[in-house]
Amino acid sequence: MNWTFYKVQEVFQDYQQQWDDLNATIDNHVLLDSKFWGALVQFFSNEKTLLGISESREYPGMVLVENVGLGMWSTFQPSQAPIGPILLGNPANIEAQMRGILTSLPGYALGLGVTQQDPSFGHFHTLETHQTVEMKSYMKTARIQVEGDFDEYWDARENDVKSTVHKRLRRLEREGIDVSIDVHRAPEDMQRCIQHYGNLEESGWKGREGTAVTSENIQGKFYRHLLENMCLAGEGEIYSLRFNDKTVAQKICLRRNRMIVFLKMAYDESYRHLSPGYILQYEILKRVFGDTQLAYVETYGRVNEGWTDRWTNDFRTMYHINYFRHMSVVLAKNVFGGKPKETSVPG
Repeated sequence: MNWTFYKVQEVFQDYQQQWDDLNATIDNHVLLDSKFWGALVQFFSNEKTLLGISESREYPGMVLVENVGLGMWSTFQPSQAPIGPILLGNPANIEAQMRGILTSLPGYALGLGVTQQDPSFGHFHTLETHQTVEMKSYMKTARIQVEGDFDEYWDARENDVKSTVHKRLRRLEREGIDVSIDVHRAPEDMQRCIQHYGNLEESGWKGREGTAVTSENIQGKFYRHLLENMCLAGEGEIYSLRFNDKTVAQKICLRRNRMIVFLKMAYDESYRHLSPGYILQYEILKRVFGDTQLAYVETYGRVNEGWTDRWTNDFRTMYHINYFRHMSVVLAKNVFGGKPKETSVPG
């Protein structure tokens, strides 16, 4: 199971179709689409980021990796990506495929970290009992099952979230503020939408800390490029909430295979007293439950008490994998780096 490695900035565009063909044989996950990772490569990779390819017909695979020092490698994981970029096309003998990656990497690789894996997708759970593998919990994420109609879903929510939304909607009505929501799916709308999104983030703490998306910085350019290409494929959309004619909140979403991913949200903090984030979420979910093409919503964000748990009770834990070349590396790491936390891959 030999792998060949290339500088990703030089070759990824030549292998995008091969990447998508392989993804389609596994889960065809929208967050592992080549348009998503092509944009991440374009804006956030460097000359040391590598694309690994197994051309084996029996065990095809592709991965994006970076050296993190002292013989250790990790999947390329920009903060904008919820899932680590590895595709192994055969669920049989995942351990041998991981070993093939490790022994084919430049130099003498001692270990490979595979970051941010979702237990609902892929095949890595089969590594759980292997001696040279660590499974480490990463974070809890949430899913909303789109079952029944919206009224049934809403009736099952806790009273506090229902009260918050209904009180704010009544207040807006009393104050003569018209509430509307638009969904933007045209590629030509994305430049304007990302401009608005940046304005929203700049109005709050991200603006004060200098981490906001703007139309001019690299984050804004990434999201505009990504959304333009995803919208061309019919898989990208931005929801905008307006109070009268003013955009007060937006949510960036991707969709595929009966799944919609809530990728990123921003709201105008000067309207915080009117809970625009709650109202936007409420209005989007009403539309989601009316869409027969959708079966579930994925958040791929850390579960926050007082927000995430008000919308669903369906949680699972994502995880990292550390795969080591020799048992001696594991023992040395335990002695000199502290004993790793023992976790299992949650279902």
